[in-house]
Amino acid sequence: MAEYNDIVCENILRVMSEKGYRRQDIANALGVTYDQVCNLLNGRCKLDLDKLSIISGILGVPIQSLL
Repeated sequence: MAEYNDIVCENILRVMSEKGYRRQDIANALGVTYDQVCNLLNGRCKLDLDKLSIISGILGVPIQSLL
């Protein structure tokens, strides 16, 4: 069974793909580097609730759809 963080990252990547967002778009909106976003979305770093909330807002989806 996939870990919780992995599932959330997969859901974020799926929505990004559906809506045409690139990792650089998310990095710019979060005010972090591209590498930091890659680390978050590749599961190297755990997503905290604040970043997850911001990402859901950027993507225009309810946070629950990413969980």
